[in-house]
Amino acid sequence: MASLRREVLGGYRRLMRVRVVAFEDDTTMLEASKQQLRIEFNKNKAVTDPSKIAGLIKGINEVEEMLKYNIAQARLNDRGNYGN
Repeated sequence: MASLRREVLGGYRRLMRVRVVAFEDDTTMLEASKQQLRIEFNKNKAVTDPSKIAGLIKGINEVEEMLKYNIAQARLNDRGNYGN
């Protein structure tokens, strides 16, 4: 059980770090993502069934991968257009 707890906490820290990279310079999304992560982790903190925890860890890993590889932040350029 201690190793699952360690894995969940590590996943939380990884998600907090990856959101900073994914939403760099977007203070609104940084704050919203931080709040949503806290809400989701607090909602599931009473889960004790190892198989359910394993499913939640799988979800953590999927979200981390999505934030790393599937989020593109467009920036407003000098001409008034958005681009990467």
